[in-house]
Amino acid sequence: MFRMTQSPKFWATVRSEVQAENGSRQTVMFDMEFKRLSQSELRSFADRTAADVSASTDVVETAVERIMEVATNWRNVTDAESGEVTFSREAVHQAVNEFGLGPAILAAFYESMPKAKAKN
Repeated sequence: MFRMTQSPKFWATVRSEVQAENGSRQTVMFDMEFKRLSQSELRSFADRTAADVSASTDVVETAVERIMEVATNWRNVTDAESGEVTFSREAVHQAVNEFGLGPAILAAFYESMPKAKAKN
């Protein structure tokens, strides 16, 4: 059976490595909620992202803009005292700027979206 309905949002796991205080590499994982895009919306988003990356001098702000366009929430993101960090533009900016998580967040989004079949 194929049901022609989908939720407007979905969760995906973000995985990345960050530099720990002791100098070692630490794998981090958290979940991000994204808006579900149609294939045409996804293509437009990917085209805008590629154009912005090649034209931008502020890669952090460019990544934050694109993430905020498709992300709506996150879970399992905590502060130093293990308190939940509320999803916000400022928190996403910190994650991208201080921890370099922009590429990992966008990769989780792209990898979770259905792929159109390649033409021969």
